[in-house]
Amino acid sequence: MRQSENRVQLDALYQDRLQRKQVETKRYLKLLFNDHFLLFLTFAFGALVLAFRQLSGQSLAIYGTGVTLWQVLATLWVIVALFFGHFQSQLEKADRLFLLAAEGFLLQDYLKRAKRRSFLTVVMIEVIFFVLGLPLFVRAGLHGPWTLVFLLLLMVLVKVWHVQREFQTLFPASSAGVHQINWPVAVAQSEKMAARRYAFFSLFAEVPKQGMAVKRRAYLDRFLAHFSFSKAPARQLALRQLIRNESGLTLVLRQFGLTVFLLFILRKQPLYIAVILVIAFTYLAVRQLWPIFQRNRHQLWNKLLFPRGQYQMRAFSQAIFTLLCPLVILIGLLACCLFTLVDGLVLMFAGFITLLVLHFQIILKSDKLKGDK
Repeated sequence: MRQSENRVQLDALYQDRLQRKQVETKRYLKLLFNDHFLLFLTFAFGALVLAFRQLSGQSLAIYGTGVTLWQVLATLWVIVALFFGHFQSQLEKADRLFLLAAEGFLLQDYLKRAKRRSFLTVVMIEVIFFVLGLPLFVRAGLHGPWTLVFLLLLMVLVKVWHVQREFQTLFPASSAGVHQINWPVAVAQSEKMAARRYAFFSLFAEVPKQGMAVKRRAYLDRFLAHFSFSKAPARQLALRQLIRNESGLTLVLRQFGLTVFLLFILRKQPLYIAVILVIAFTYLAVRQLWPIFQRNRHQLWNKLLFPRGQYQMRAFSQAIFTLLCPLVILIGLLACCLFTLVDGLVLMFAGFITLLVLHFQIILKSDKLKGDK
C-alpha cells in the first residue's frame, strides 16, 4: 500500500474520532441544558448580576490589609481558568497494536493535528474565562486596556506552554532528536481525559461508559428505621427510593442550597422575585424527582404487591410531597430571618401551593389510566 493511501487513512481516523466526540458531546449537552436547567440558570444569572450591582460600589477591603475581596476573587478566577484545557490525543488502547507500524505517520500527521486542535481549544477556553471575568478584573484594579490584554496573553501563554509540556511528556524526543510515542503514558493520559469528560456528564445524565458509584449513605439508616412498611408500604418504598437514589435527595439538596443563596442575594429586592424563585425551586424539584419512579417502576414496583399503576403514582407523589415539605418549611423560616415574618409566611405559602398543585395534577393524571380500576 502506498504512503499516500496510509496518510489518507490516518486523516480519516482522526477526523472520524473528532466528529464522533463532537456528536457525543452535543448529545449530552442537550440533556444537560434542558428547559428546566436553562430556567434555573436564568434565575441564577439574574441574582449574580443583582449581587454584583449591589457590591460594585464597595471596595470590600479585607481587614485593612490593602487587599480587596475583588482581587481575591479575580485571582481565584484566573487559577480556575488555568485548570481547564489539556492535550487531547484521542488515542485508544487498540492503537498501540494496530498502529504501531504507522508510528511515523502518527507523529507527522495525526498527533500534529491533535496538537493544533488542543492549542485552539485551550485558547478558546481562556478567552471565554477572560471575557466572563472582565467585571471582576476591572473591580480588582485592572482598568487599563493594555493591562487587560497582558493578562489575557499571560493566561493563553501559560496554557499553551502547559499543553506543549504535556505533548513532550507523551511523545518525548530521543537523543537523536526524533520524537517517539510513549504508548503506556499516552494511552493512559487519553483514557484519563475521556474519563473526566464522562464523569462530568454523569453528574447530569446516565453515561454508559462511566461506572456509577453506589453510595450506601449509612447515616440515613437512623431515619429510615422509622419508616415502617406496616402502614402505606408503597409510600414508604417510594421514600426509600428518593432518599437512596443518587439523583434524588442529593440533587434536591444542591438546588435547595442554591435557592437559599439566591434568597440571601435577593433580600433587598421586591418580594415577588423571591416568590418566583421558591415556585421555580419547588417545580424543578418535583420534575426532577419524578423520573426516579419511571426508571424503577418495572424493577422495584412489583405488580404482585402494587398491581395498580394509579396506586403507584399516587404513592410516589405522596412521597415527593413528604420529602419536599420540610424543605419548604425551612425556606420559610430562613426567609423570616432574611425578610420579615409576613414575607416568610408568603414564601412558605407559595411553596406549599405549588406542591399541592403538582400533587393533584399527578392524581388527575393517574385517574386517566385505563384498566386500572
